[in-house]
Amino acid sequence: MIRIMLAVAMVSGMILSACSVSRSAESRIVEQKTDVGNQPAAAVKKARIYRMSGNYSANVAIEVGDDGRLISYPAPGDITAGSAPVPLAGGYWLDRRGVTLQSRFTTYSIDTYRTLTDIPSHGDLLRSVIPGAVVVEVVDLPLNATDAVADTAVVNRLIRTGRIGAVPVLSPLPD
Repeated sequence: MIRIMLAVAMVSGMILSACSVSRSAESRIVEQKTDVGNQPAAAVKKARIYRMSGNYSANVAIEVGDDGRLISYPAPGDITAGSAPVPLAGGYWLDRRGVTLQSRFTTYSIDTYRTLTDIPSHGDLLRSVIPGAVVVEVVDLPLNATDAVADTAVVNRLIRTGRIGAVPVLSPLPD
């Protein structure tokens, strides 16, 4: 009888451990220790993939609210050659800019925008939005962004096997 109770307790403990790992894998930020002296643990950005209404991978994204107001936008110095998303399987792109469902793509190319000396005005940015150029799906992955960029084959395998999550982390609301 004691052996059965011990076995049940061990199995229960393993199940609870698995559940907590699963929940932490779904979080957008994962805590990792740093090796720099007495520095506290650092937050590491989770990998995010998304789909767009068209191929706007070379265009700068800005965030626009439901009310049409500009929420956020990058400074030209924030954009680098490495800001372009990475193409993946199934029409997905690996995010390297921080897109959301409120992202709208502009007529500014990444290459042109990063060479600007001045930030365009809010009005210029809003006027540069390409009609219908939006993010239609965003999914956070259970790995960090650095690992995802370094090994896109793993990300593509997750996509092809349907293991990117049964429900996207962020998806548009139905009309």
